[in-house]
Amino acid sequence: DNGTIDGQGELWWSKFRGNQLKYTRGYLIEVMHSDGVVISNLTLLNSPSWNIHPVYS
Repeated sequence: DNGTIDGQGELWWSKFRGNQLKYTRGYLIEVMHSDGVVISNLTLLNSPSWNIHPVYS
């Protein structure tokens, strides 16, 4: 089976252009200090930034 995560990036960009946000762009998935992580059967859509953001991984 497959899952979908919709980051609703267009909504973020619309609010950003209208100076309505005080926050930076969010990531759909952030993996920190990890190894051997497997992400499968997942659809990632419309992220305002990175879809998968590996940090120190």
